[in-house]
Amino acid sequence: MMPFRRRFACAAVAATLFGSHIAGAEPPSRAQKDAADHTKRAFEAVRHSDAETARVEFLQAYALVPSPKSLWNLLVAEADSNHPLDAIKHLRTYLADPGADPKKSDRAQRLLTDLSSLVGHLSVVVPEDTPVKVDGLVMTREQRIVGIDVAPGKHVVEATVAGESQRREVDVAPGDPTLVAFEVSRPDEPTEAPEPIAAAPSPPPAPQEKPTPPPTREPSSAVSSPPLGTWIMGSVAVAALGTGIAFSLSAKSKRDEIDQTPKACANPDSQDCAHIEDLRDSGSRDSTISWIAYGTAGAAVVTGGLIWYLAPKKKPASRDATMTPLISPGMAGVHVRGSF
Repeated sequence: MMPFRRRFACAAVAATLFGSHIAGAEPPSRAQKDAADHTKRAFEAVRHSDAETARVEFLQAYALVPSPKSLWNLLVAEADSNHPLDAIKHLRTYLADPGADPKKSDRAQRLLTDLSSLVGHLSVVVPEDTPVKVDGLVMTREQRIVGIDVAPGKHVVEATVAGESQRREVDVAPGDPTLVAFEVSRPDEPTEAPEPIAAAPSPPPAPQEKPTPPPTREPSSAVSSPPLGTWIMGSVAVAALGTGIAFSLSAKSKRDEIDQTPKACANPDSQDCAHIEDLRDSGSRDSTISWIAYGTAGAAVVTGGLIWYLAPKKKPASRDATMTPLISPGMAGVHVRGSF
């Protein structure tokens, strides 16, 4: 856009000539005097780059004496003071005025293009003669046809279509047109249900033969094999039992060796005493491991038995099998008893 002060250079000269013409022709009216004072103060604000003050003074001058010249000064001040909506409205009024300066037509069109990129454009599609409000303000018939310029951001559009109030919230972007459509809601047309088709009479049911009951069978005497869980627990029990026996024998051997040398620690600093201490620690560790292994074996046996007991089985009452863990210091085993 053109710099703020430069836009008013020609307008200031025109205002001076206009004032001298009035002074030589006939005494100005009170409205003309007040308008001239506002115009003078507006150009003073232009010289000090005070766009907002210039806009207010030009607005009062235009309200007192409307003319294409004062309108031009006002819309330029509105554009420079960041009031694009007001500037666009007055630009369109200026371009439609037969008394507007044709030399400013191109400048006005360029200014209109620049300002249009700063505001949003809202178009509303409604049935004819439908009342529409934008942010609570009623749209005119012309505005419903060509649309309106609005500030970028959120807006509320309301319309009453066929007695039904409808509301739309839209977010308008600068420079982009936004379309809001309202339609008449039509109820669904009722559809006729098809006539029922008479069902053909079904033939009489054929005589059914009395089903022969299946032959009764004696309970199977086959013994179901232990489930997989029992076999796994049995394997764990055997492995843990073997481990417990091995560590138990190792612990017993070390205790025997310690018992054979009761006076080895007569001298606590001797190598024999150190060896005996190592044997004692190792034997204690082996004994602990053996008891843990025995406990694991016993738990595995019990778990395997529970799995077998709870699993579905078809064995007869005359057949039985039991597993009993045998655990004692220095000895462990599993007692299995069954009848087949």
